[in-house]
Amino acid sequence: LNSSEWDNILSQTKIRPVLIHDWHQHYWSPDVFENYESILPWGDNYHGISEEIFDYWTIANKLLNKNRFSFISGTVLPGFDNRGCGGWGEGSAIGLTPRRNGEKFRATWNDVLKNKARFIQIATWNDFNEGGTIEPTREEILNYDLPIRGYGYRELETVQEYASKIKATKIDTMALRV
Repeated sequence: LNSSEWDNILSQTKIRPVLIHDWHQHYWSPDVFENYESILPWGDNYHGISEEIFDYWTIANKLLNKNRFSFISGTVLPGFDNRGCGGWGEGSAIGLTPRRNGEKFRATWNDVLKNKARFIQIATWNDFNEGGTIEPTREEILNYDLPIRGYGYRELETVQEYASKIKATKIDTMALRV
């Protein structure tokens, strides 16, 4: 839909929904972001060795300062590995972003908090086919064809740690155990 079509649709609602657009495909033209309250950096911005996404934060803050957006959004991810599903997208891209024993996840959290994101997407809870999960797993080899170790509760505890920083609350790691 174009901007005027979105305006027409949204003018019919009593309460305006909050629309957040993904940044990985449309970053080349800020005009695409009309009618959105914010943009969200898709996880692929952090793939590989990248731990900060300067281009995204620069554009998002510029649009926020122009009152184009209401708030800044961010994405955190623990890693990525879609070798098990053969890739996706144009040309069936295969991506591998090692977890580095939890350091990748912490780096993306630090980047998001440093840039004062008000909405944070966690990519993902249980997307095992792309290796970007935070759901607790056994600490053993999950697939012998792709020897990646499980991580126990580490990723969920990281979410709890950073959420407690945002909310200024205490951590109870035992509350995560079922």
